[in-house]
Amino acid sequence: MKYKTLLSLLIIIVVYFCGCKDEEIAKDNNIENDLSNADTIVILANLNKANSFTANFPDSVKFYANDALKRSEKINYNRGIDLSNYFLGVAEWSQGNYHESIAFHKKALNKTNREGLKALCLRDISLSLIYLDKHEEARSYLDQSIEIFKERDDKFALTLAYINYGLIESKNENYLLALAHYHEALKLSEETKNLKNKSLILNNLGVINSELEMNPISLEYYQQAYDIVKGSDDLKLKALYLNNIANIHIELKNYKDALLLIDSGLMLTEESGDKRSKIFLLTNKGKALRGIKQFDLAIRFYEQANKLANETGVRDNALKIQTGLGTTYFDMGNFNKAMIHLKTALNNAEQENNKEIIKEASELMAKIYSLKSDFENAFIYMRMSNEMADSLSKSKIVKQFTQMEMQYDFDKEKYENELIQQKTNLLNNQKIERQRFLLYVFIAGFSIILFFVILLYRNYRIKQKLNLKLAENFEQIKKQNRLIENKNYDLELLNETKDKLFSLIAHDLTSPFDIILGFTEMFSSQYDSIDDTKRKHYLKQIYQSSKQAFNLLKNLLLWARSQKGNIEISMENVNLSEFVNESIEPFLLSANEKDIEIQINIPNNITVKLDKFTMLSSFGNLINNAIKFTNYGGHINISSSSISPKLEIKFADDGIGIASNRIKNLFKIGKNHSTPGTNNEKGTGLGLIICKDFITKNGGDLKVKSEIGKGSTFSVILPI
Repeated sequence: MKYKTLLSLLIIIVVYFCGCKDEEIAKDNNIENDLSNADTIVILANLNKANSFTANFPDSVKFYANDALKRSEKINYNRGIDLSNYFLGVAEWSQGNYHESIAFHKKALNKTNREGLKALCLRDISLSLIYLDKHEEARSYLDQSIEIFKERDDKFALTLAYINYGLIESKNENYLLALAHYHEALKLSEETKNLKNKSLILNNLGVINSELEMNPISLEYYQQAYDIVKGSDDLKLKALYLNNIANIHIELKNYKDALLLIDSGLMLTEESGDKRSKIFLLTNKGKALRGIKQFDLAIRFYEQANKLANETGVRDNALKIQTGLGTTYFDMGNFNKAMIHLKTALNNAEQENNKEIIKEASELMAKIYSLKSDFENAFIYMRMSNEMADSLSKSKIVKQFTQMEMQYDFDKEKYENELIQQKTNLLNNQKIERQRFLLYVFIAGFSIILFFVILLYRNYRIKQKLNLKLAENFEQIKKQNRLIENKNYDLELLNETKDKLFSLIAHDLTSPFDIILGFTEMFSSQYDSIDDTKRKHYLKQIYQSSKQAFNLLKNLLLWARSQKGNIEISMENVNLSEFVNESIEPFLLSANEKDIEIQINIPNNITVKLDKFTMLSSFGNLINNAIKFTNYGGHINISSSSISPKLEIKFADDGIGIASNRIKNLFKIGKNHSTPGTNNEKGTGLGLIICKDFITKNGGDLKVKSEIGKGSTFSVILPI
């Protein structure tokens, strides 16, 4: 938890400081008479470019700052030298190179005579020292920066300084002191009416509560922070807060809610180019997918996060990514790959003294070695895990006391607010009661006047109501009869479906297992007497039967989920060409084995709105079906065409084709019968039924044209 908390705090400090540096640097760029010098103009332009890249591109910052430094030193331009060193320190800090960052900031600090830049350097040096665990030294620099900010009456900068203090206390697990500093910063943000600052501090309060496992309170703070910026154009902060809210939902095992929030955050990072937040969102998506046991997808997103971290040099999330990859591979049973990532995480965690990661990684390593019967190494890693657990348990006791105290303060504040609200409500209710009394007097007088009119009209209305009631009862009886008829039809359809399922389970599922059992029994009793050729043949039969049984089970489960309404449809815009390539990728090996050429004729600029999960399954079933019924050396063509206002995607093959009397039953559960493929591939007939169901759920339709011996064309028609 500490690792997650400090990482979240780090992101906030980065975003926060990037927002304030522009103001201070702008003051220091106020050149008096130097603008006449062409070299100075180039230097300032480079420094402005460096400043614009501080949020996401540290390498670009270094490039422009180094160029500005060389030019400034050449003409002995002190102000350019100071600012260049400052920006080089910012870039090194962004990449986690804290010693180098301090060196550059000290160069700028020692040379500059501008108070604003001095204060920034002092504050940024303190931040680097915090992450080098030199907290007392950090306080010294931070106090100096605060003194300057107070002299300048800069409440905005003071807000950031108190956030720095909060970070120091958080790293020392002095959460109550950290909260005190954050509340002080919150007061300043309200005085300056800076909603962005307020949202950041609320987010930090959420981080503290998350660290203490007070997830409901943490979620409340995160939501308040997000509500402040929700209507703004600050895409980075919105993505950050969505990631933190998703984090809590993952802790609470609300994985579907977390995935929706993460996808929204990723869309924001695509628009803003915020690669740092994207790394954290991708990592959390991997964790959420691991929670719902979609391990292959989890691996994909962990690796995307790792790749982006390597490209950008942002290593803040490296431990979490490596541990996530190791844990996922462990869950998949791939122990060798799990050990590679866990050892990487363990080595880095030992260097950073991250006890929680050491405990988690060493515990998994112990389990792996135990499963490999390497009990010596298993004992070593289990002892390491237990040592970390003992160390963490002491910290946990302190956290529990802090948690109780914070809960008391939170409940007390909440109670006081509720009491104030109750008093306000009481006064409002008294006012409403007085108004209500006057209204009742008026209504009573008016009612007496109307009484006689109503009395005369009453009999007529009663008779009319009776007639209407009789008509309503008659209509209700008709509706109930129709409902009974519909229920009877549904029961007949369910019986037909049940019979089909029993048939599939009784025949198509038991048949491959009969083959598997038969051949494995032969291997067991006659292994030595069977030559290699027959062994390979029998193994191939076992593999094909296992694959057939697995595909049947997978389709049965997918179809059952669809019928129960457990599959959620989440429509989004996708590039059709990229989506088709992604859909057919798992089946390219099968096509290569039959020497089948697959051609894709879809323009790169077509966008279509669909649900990724169901349409990946549908397109996958269609390409698998085409490969199954296409002869060796055949061709499959995937193309698209506009039939406004709809889009048609065709999967055409030159295979064996379908008889016309079978086409009408292809999508009927009780009447569809599977046919062996050109390589005797087995099927169940459920694939096309699932395709039809999923495509319909996406607002589309599935049509088929076929001719025996000339192939088949399946057309997916979707709204544009």
